[in-house]
Amino acid sequence: MDVAPWNLLQIAFIVVWPAWTSFTKMPNGMSLLAAYLFLLVLCIPPVFIQLKLGNHQQKGIVSLLSTHVPILKGIGITLLIQLFLMCVFMAPLVTHYGMYAFIAIAKNPYVWTSCANVWNTASCFQNPTDLLGTMLTSGQKHNVPPSLIPAESEFFDNEYLQISGNISDVRGFAVWGFSDEVNKAGVSVLPLAMVGVWVFIFLGLAFGARVCGLILFILGPGFLALMFTVLGYGYSHLESNGTNTFLGVLYTLDMTQFHQLHDENTPLIQDWLDGFSLVTHSVPVWTAILPTMGKMTGQGRLSRNISWIFVILVYAATCQLPQLAMAPYIGNLQHIVPSYMYNIKGLDVIFTTMPAAFSHLGIPSVYALLFYLSIFLAGLMFLIVSMFTILDNLVDGLVAWSETFQERRACINFCAAFALISVGIGASILHTTQAGLYYIIVMDQCVPKLFFLTVALYGLTLIIIYAKQNFGIAERVVMSVWCGVSTLITAAIFLYQFITELEDIPRYHEMEIKGLWDLVCWIFASAPFLAIPAAMIHACQSEDGTCVERIKFVFCGIKQDPYSPPEEYGYRHPDPSAPPYGGIDHPTYTYMDQDGYPMEDLSCYKSD
Repeated sequence: MDVAPWNLLQIAFIVVWPAWTSFTKMPNGMSLLAAYLFLLVLCIPPVFIQLKLGNHQQKGIVSLLSTHVPILKGIGITLLIQLFLMCVFMAPLVTHYGMYAFIAIAKNPYVWTSCANVWNTASCFQNPTDLLGTMLTSGQKHNVPPSLIPAESEFFDNEYLQISGNISDVRGFAVWGFSDEVNKAGVSVLPLAMVGVWVFIFLGLAFGARVCGLILFILGPGFLALMFTVLGYGYSHLESNGTNTFLGVLYTLDMTQFHQLHDENTPLIQDWLDGFSLVTHSVPVWTAILPTMGKMTGQGRLSRNISWIFVILVYAATCQLPQLAMAPYIGNLQHIVPSYMYNIKGLDVIFTTMPAAFSHLGIPSVYALLFYLSIFLAGLMFLIVSMFTILDNLVDGLVAWSETFQERRACINFCAAFALISVGIGASILHTTQAGLYYIIVMDQCVPKLFFLTVALYGLTLIIIYAKQNFGIAERVVMSVWCGVSTLITAAIFLYQFITELEDIPRYHEMEIKGLWDLVCWIFASAPFLAIPAAMIHACQSEDGTCVERIKFVFCGIKQDPYSPPEEYGYRHPDPSAPPYGGIDHPTYTYMDQDGYPMEDLSCYKSD
């Protein structure tokens, strides 16, 4: 039996990447309680079923649906398109994280610290003491004066992004001037860096699953090592009072909120929605990733039944690592500057709050470098896993067309990876322009807008496929019912978010993204679902036979093959006594038919 491309140890380190969502989605105590509850109740059954189906059937999501429910195979394609769109806007964002790692060591002191630069405005402030004096003078003790902007924020907007006034003002690529080395280059570094990220992803995909798994196996521990290094420095060198105060406030559980459920303005609902969003945007439960990960673990019974435990437990153990690593820095910054002056959620915490903490607390630049490299590595892992999932499903579809393709699978994989990465570069290059952050925000808010439909359709098909397998009856009944309940609850919460956020306008600071971009937003949200009717038509036309036979096939697919014991447990199909004939679909091994295998051709059986 072939060795599986990925073993369970690799899986354990590969699935650390979902923790990176906690960098920008920092939950409070109530949200964290909700997140763990949703992880256990809503995530276990779909994670278990997807990994087990991928392992047992050795297929990606599209092949699974094409085999068992051909009429719904378009759902798998929809999932792949949504995953690709996420990669399109995540690749530039991951590039920003990587570039900030090198910007952190570009100058000493940090380049974002000063207000005495050409990109700064009269509203810039860099000294927290001066800011507090200004606030007390103006009588604003609890709000940041609207005319004042942190130096770190001005650097990010005015120099690093050189962001345009609106989303339609594309301009060009930012050319930086904050250091002599950048000045000498005279070109925009950001798009080149993003192309470099895509090239690295290509190297992880082009040479097959084993090489990809090895690269991910190296990146996973690298991410953890960097995070623990940053965390260790913060807790050992910074004042513990600031850290404890920050964590104490953050993780406080206000149980009185449960007595205010009748109040529509209670924060309890939003806290639980934040916990739900943290889990569903971190763990790849309702994406095409898990069946492919199950496929990569081979057909072993052990990996089939316990790989889901690694996904759940590793996320439960690591999801708070980014938050805990940032706590000493943010907590001590809030001892210098009131907490309401710097945001601790969204992109602001990465590009404004943490830079301010590094500069005002006098943190050595090497730790800022390690912090941003850790985010970069986790994001890079997400991109590699996602693009590998898309590539594997694509190659499976291509090799199914022709035996020639199947014999040259490695070559097909390389060429398909090159084509896929080329499309990714072309689609994401616009996100590195001076209006690029607007496009990232639009896609981030619009691609998952109709996710309640994705969950409902995908959950239904998972239950159908799982019920057709030859696993234990009790297991299939329990997990199918549990997955059905999970699907209904998850889809209902996504639908609630869709309704409540329907009138929300994407924005960056005070700049609203609306008008024609409302239509663009709906296109991003709905276009992937066009694959469903298209695949239905293809499934109906690709099957031969009578109308009844076609209908039976597209709705029921193939019957589950009878159980064949795997060779790893000592069973093995007997070898034929001679080469088969009669075709691939109907081979036979008899010698009686002279047209099939003439006995006279064998010297030892020649008649006298």
